[in-house]
Amino acid sequence: MNSPAVNIEYQVPEGEVLVSKTDLEGIITYCNNTLIEVSGYNREELISSPHNLLRHPDMPTQAFSDLWKTIRANKPWRGLIKNLRKDGSYYWLESNITPLIENGKTTGYVSFHYKTTAEQIRHAQAAYRAIREGTAKLRLNEGKIVQIENRLVHWLNASSIKFRLVAFMSFLFSTLVVFGVYNLREASNTHGSAIASLEVNRMEAYALDTARLAEMDFKEQLQTWKNILISIHDSAQQDQYLVEFDQQGVAFESRLSLLKSIMLQISLPDVEADAALKSHRELTRKYHDTLKLTDPHQSGQSINDLVKNIDLATIAHIEMIISTIQDAQQNRLRDLNLELDKSHQTDDKRAIAMLMVAAVLGLFLSMRFVMYIMHPIRSANSNLKKVVKLQQHFLKIILKLEVYRDRIDEEQRVGNFIMSRMNNMDHQLAAIVHRYTRPAEHLSGDVLIAAFTPSNTTHILLADAIGHGLTAAINVLPLCQTFYEMTHKGFGIDRIADNLNKMVNLFMPADRFVSATLISIDRHTQVIKVWNGGIPAIQLFNLDGHLLKSWDSHNLPLGILSEDEFSAGTEAFRYQENAQLCLFSDGLVEATSPRGEQFGCERIIELFGKTPCDVRFDALIGALDQHLQGQPAHDDISLAIVDISTGIDPAVISCRLGTRPLPAVAGNAWRIALSLSADELKYLDIVPLLTRITTRIHVTREHNAALFLILSELFNNVLNQGVLGLEAHAELCSDDYEKYLELRDTRLKQLGSGSIELQIEGIVIGDKPAVKIRVAYVASEYAAASGLPVEIGVELTQSLAYQLECSANEVVACYICA
Repeated sequence: MNSPAVNIEYQVPEGEVLVSKTDLEGIITYCNNTLIEVSGYNREELISSPHNLLRHPDMPTQAFSDLWKTIRANKPWRGLIKNLRKDGSYYWLESNITPLIENGKTTGYVSFHYKTTAEQIRHAQAAYRAIREGTAKLRLNEGKIVQIENRLVHWLNASSIKFRLVAFMSFLFSTLVVFGVYNLREASNTHGSAIASLEVNRMEAYALDTARLAEMDFKEQLQTWKNILISIHDSAQQDQYLVEFDQQGVAFESRLSLLKSIMLQISLPDVEADAALKSHRELTRKYHDTLKLTDPHQSGQSINDLVKNIDLATIAHIEMIISTIQDAQQNRLRDLNLELDKSHQTDDKRAIAMLMVAAVLGLFLSMRFVMYIMHPIRSANSNLKKVVKLQQHFLKIILKLEVYRDRIDEEQRVGNFIMSRMNNMDHQLAAIVHRYTRPAEHLSGDVLIAAFTPSNTTHILLADAIGHGLTAAINVLPLCQTFYEMTHKGFGIDRIADNLNKMVNLFMPADRFVSATLISIDRHTQVIKVWNGGIPAIQLFNLDGHLLKSWDSHNLPLGILSEDEFSAGTEAFRYQENAQLCLFSDGLVEATSPRGEQFGCERIIELFGKTPCDVRFDALIGALDQHLQGQPAHDDISLAIVDISTGIDPAVISCRLGTRPLPAVAGNAWRIALSLSADELKYLDIVPLLTRITTRIHVTREHNAALFLILSELFNNVLNQGVLGLEAHAELCSDDYEKYLELRDTRLKQLGSGSIELQIEGIVIGDKPAVKIRVAYVASEYAAASGLPVEIGVELTQSLAYQLECSANEVVACYICA
């Protein structure tokens, strides 16, 4: 007896199935996740344990005796079981336990358990309590609770079919000998009258069947009315049910008209039939009028209250018709019986002559009857074996499906864990990048992530794989790692887009492309760069809600074009005020309401125009929920609103720079030198590569961000001003900045001369390890023609560097690693 048990009921989830498999001794060999959750035990505690681990003390021992007796006879057992959870609470189940047969041999038992009703539980509780107390009137037979009124009858019911047949035939033969004389003598005299009476009875039976069919038609019509009320908010479904309602009404009235004519033929009054027709027509009219006059937003229950009980008149008329026909049948049968009794007196002599013949013939026919009845039983037994075999086949399939379901649940759990880790965002980024995702299935085929570069530029990736669910999630998963790695190394979004396209082409099937957008937000230069391939237009709004810039998709999704055909060119925009960037997948704009209306981009622009900036994110989610009205979206939805300011918070910069103090060192001797000609300058992004090298050096490892900022500022200024001959772009407006970038790309592609030399070496300044960065250049034909000097007046670089010098064709900066 398992203990302790507390009087707390655990509610089994609706619609769930608890599945377990045991060996021949009741040892659990398999259990599904639902059984684990409901029982409170973990899988390791259940597997290899006896199934009676879950037995509740309130269960009578007779129930399990009946269970084992049934399943060991290779029969299925079905009944109610009260089980004990690990915490002592209880739960009720309707259990189906079936032997599992393989190659003609029972190898174990499979149990399927379902949630039961409160009424079944009350009945079982009372019965089990009586059985435990030793009542002689209740027994369990194959899980069913049987009440015993007569032990002889119970014994006969429990006996075999063969024994019952022999006993029945013996009793029948004895009855034939004793009462055969009476049955034979009445047959001849009552033949004529019986035929006439039976003809009338046939008509009455036909009338009764017609009345009951009419009653069934009317009940089906009432059920259709309930369906109309249930679908009151779905006009299309309601119209369909209304047509079905009218068709059933026509069938009902047609059957009543037929019934009326039959009743006239057998001389029965047809008043109730007319009344039923009249009340039904009134009911139909009243239902239609009620539907027309009610508010479409009114609930089905309130509409039903308007026409409550008007169907009772029709039901009463039908029941009266059935009662009238049944009374007529009974009266006619009574008259027939009286007539048969009268004819009994005249058949004695004929019955005596036939009695001996009937006795001999009865014995012969009885034996033949046993043979004939055993033949279909044998045939049925053969068919039953086939059914059992088929049932065993289905049991194996169900068990496999349960294993697959458990495996899918585990894959979903692991997938969700991995995706949540991949989507994890720095707390500083989470404060400015407000994200919302709504997957169409357990896993989303969208990914929306962001990360800082070493220079504190924000990179954002929104990727939307074709399809949704696990397959789509697998497609976007590799992109996340590449995005994070290249962003942390300082590569631009153009290089990242190029690498992501290569990855999709290399690792994914041809039909599995990925729509994506990459965004770079540089708060230092106040420049936003966007590469958009198949994602809805990215929108930039000021704080007043005016649309400043929209980046439409001018590129194909990742994985469609080859490396040579792919274009990673970005669109740039320089903002002059605080703003908010809104980006989203096509699942948002294509989200369809129950009325078939899509959410659309116009709704988003309108919402930003009339909503304060600090509540736009919540307002957009609220508008989506209101649009869907509780209906699931057909595709994954991802959206983000990014807060963009015109300045950089010094606290954000400082938290990204190394602050770990280092002891004084006697020497710091290491050196990296690199020379880049015009050909290398066209395609080589050298700053992330050099920064990656410095991160491997012990003294500079904690100062990767600061060194990247200094090196990138120096290199880009020297390249743009010293080699390409461009002006400093710090004060350019948005339109001029786009022209500036176009001119830079043009000159870089056409660059024929000029070079840059970089030298990074470890030095010691004041007993502290330091890094000296030297960038020298040879001007190209563009710089020689412009004659512009290289300006290193960047406030951020000057604040980070210990020393900064600019001379003819050379810039030198020193940084102390402390």
